[in-house]
Amino acid sequence: MQSIAPWKDVDGLHPLNSGLLMYGKPTFMPPTAKGVSKLLTENKINVKGKNVVIIGRGITAGRPLSLMFQNMGATVSVLNINTKDITQFTKTADIIVTAVGKRNLLKPEDVNKNAILINFGFIKKGDKIYGDYEFDEMKDKVKALTPILGSTGPLTVAYLLQNTILAYKLKRK
Repeated sequence: MQSIAPWKDVDGLHPLNSGLLMYGKPTFMPPTAKGVSKLLTENKINVKGKNVVIIGRGITAGRPLSLMFQNMGATVSVLNINTKDITQFTKTADIIVTAVGKRNLLKPEDVNKNAILINFGFIKKGDKIYGDYEFDEMKDKVKALTPILGSTGPLTVAYLLQNTILAYKLKRK
């Protein structure tokens, strides 16, 4: 983590950049968090006061997302694959972010009709890719959801490139 200088850390994972995120002033916002922030902003979804559940505590998605949502005024619960009775959290959640990579982790009966689902987790079996929830099963059961392919991945890549440009500009100063 510390082998890359903080001003070159386009992933936002260096302890200095993580600390700045904790204070709500990151130089490099982790691309996953930046992508979700943009997704919510573009869809006019205000997270202030919302109940957010993040399933996954990894350093590239879960942890930065939890800090971002807290900085935006949400109440955040961070779960992991070992959490007992995930449904007790997800049933009342306004926004659920999954970043585990376990096929069908969430089922329609685990969420409420007003929930917004954002998927980062996926698993490949043979030629097929599966997310943490089955899109077709969920699409009529919740308020909004991201597809398994073509949503959070491309956003993450786009903001990784944006951070790369920022690093270049900071170097030139």
